[in-house]
Amino acid sequence: MHGTIFFPKWVEEHPEITVTFQNEHIDLMEESREKYETYPKLVVPEMAKITYMGDAGQNNEDVISEEPYKSMPDDIRAGKYFDENYHRINK
Repeated sequence: MHGTIFFPKWVEEHPEITVTFQNEHIDLMEESREKYETYPKLVVPEMAKITYMGDAGQNNEDVISEEPYKSMPDDIRAGKYFDENYHRINK
């Protein structure tokens, strides 16, 4: 899979703001959008290999709910992370 990410200038200059579980810091993200420069954009081309695909539905907060750990992809593929409805098995 090939994709391109366009980040505002402030993300490049202040990456510490976004390198976190962002849902807990929405107010800081919104404040940073107003406080720091947006242009020029940081363009990041990326390539990735898709190793797992599933349909977890919409607004499923269990899908991205924690920082990744080393064996997370293997646990997901092995059925040890989500149940059949894509809800976390062990919270």
